Amino acid sequence: MFRALFVIAVAVLCMSGCRPWQQAEQVLHTADSLDAQGVIYRDTAAFRSVIRTYDRPVVRCLKHSDLGKAYYYLGRNYEDYHQRYLSAARCYTRSDQCHMSDPIMRGRVNSCMENLCALQNNFPLATIYTERALKEFGHADNKWYFANCLLYLSSLEQIQGNFEKADSLWHLSNQYNIDSAFTARLHIQRGYYFYHLHDLDSAIHHYKQVNRESLPNADKSFVALQLMRYYLDIDSIELAVENAKLVIAYSHNYLDCCNAYYTLMHYAEQVNDIEKLAEYSHNRADLYRLRINQTKDLEEAVAILNNHIDFASALHKKKGISVMSSLVIAMLLIGGAVYLMQQKKKVQTLCTVQEENTHQYHVKTTEKLEKQLNLCAEYMAQHDEVWADDTAFLNTINLYLWNMADTLRASYALSVQDLKICVLTLLNMSRKEMATRLYRSESSIPKLRTNTAKKMGITATRLRSFLMEFLAS
Repeated sequence: MFRALFVIAVAVLCMSGCRPWQQAEQVLHTADSLDAQGVIYRDTAAFRSVIRTYDRPVVRCLKHSDLGKAYYYLGRNYEDYHQRYLSAARCYTRSDQCHMSDPIMRGRVNSCMENLCALQNNFPLATIYTERALKEFGHADNKWYFANCLLYLSSLEQIQGNFEKADSLWHLSNQYNIDSAFTARLHIQRGYYFYHLHDLDSAIHHYKQVNRESLPNADKSFVALQLMRYYLDIDSIELAVENAKLVIAYSHNYLDCCNAYYTLMHYAEQVNDIEKLAEYSHNRADLYRLRINQTKDLEEAVAILNNHIDFASALHKKKGISVMSSLVIAMLLIGGAVYLMQQKKKVQTLCTVQEENTHQYHVKTTEKLEKQLNLCAEYMAQHDEVWADDTAFLNTINLYLWNMADTLRASYALSVQDLKICVLTLLNMSRKEMATRLYRSESSIPKLRTNTAKKMGITATRLRSFLMEFLAS
């Protein structure tokens, strides 16, 4: 009896809303067709209309996959076009919670979540989402998605210093012969691998093998950024400038563009082109302001994804559950979410009080700053391998020097090498010691210190005193 009434109710609902359903299906069909051609359907109003049509009681249970797809495409619009990462993260979590039966779509959703985490340098969380995507692509038996995801997982592992695992994943990816674009990505990944091993000649060799014509803009900008850095290291400023212009043309990453503009400013200063120097400086300042706004948006987005990963697996344990069970699970999840928000507020309050107490207790006098630097130097001396591992280096500096790495990077768009110069200067290391830890020649150290100081608007002679004042503030 109940089943018959349910079928009649669904039939009446379908008949009463036939036209909106047809329009919703047409929107998703158009989005799928364009996506197959590498084009994103930009009508966000149409996707919101699809969500309004499908996100209703009973209908939601029948059209959960299409509802998830609508949220996915809406998130792609926010992330790729408007760069509203917080809105994109909310869309992706809703999409992932819709129990989509299509593993390809679920894998792509998790790949997008991974991208947001990587932009915020939260690589452990990005790795979790990449592994989830890899699992979904494995279920779909699609070698193109699987191989590309495998290759990206390799890059995340080497960023975190897991070089053996990264190397094995790359060799697994190398077994696939998909197309010229994938071959280019293999060379990109291998070049990045040798860069982390400080083998610049091998890295440049692999990047020169890349055919950029078939690559998306994100990969083109990445290749140009790496080559720009390498050519700066070997003092080939003209080649560095050529690649810096490509970074600005292809990249949407504000930090990368800021570094590219700095290279152009350095060259304009060398050739005494005052007009270009002023133009590049103005553009870099504008990008810096935009990056400050983007950083806050990204931090909130990654916080949403971090909370989502804790309970998302519970949503996918059972398939084909009843409507009543779905409602019960939804109520439990809502209650859990409210509880988590309350706990988060309590933790934030406690952290605020603790930070205030810590600030009152640790008045950063010069004497205490020097003591903290001595502790940092002692740790660095016992763990010399930290200088070769960028992630470990950043974590160590943040721990010992009051989040100095994150604060300096946010304020002046410094690279990891710039931060190493700052720390080496603070620790009063000699030119020879600096060259040993940076894998550079001793004669190149003064130039590196000068370039780092310029990015902060000071001279190399004032670098240590400026950093001490920065830490004391």
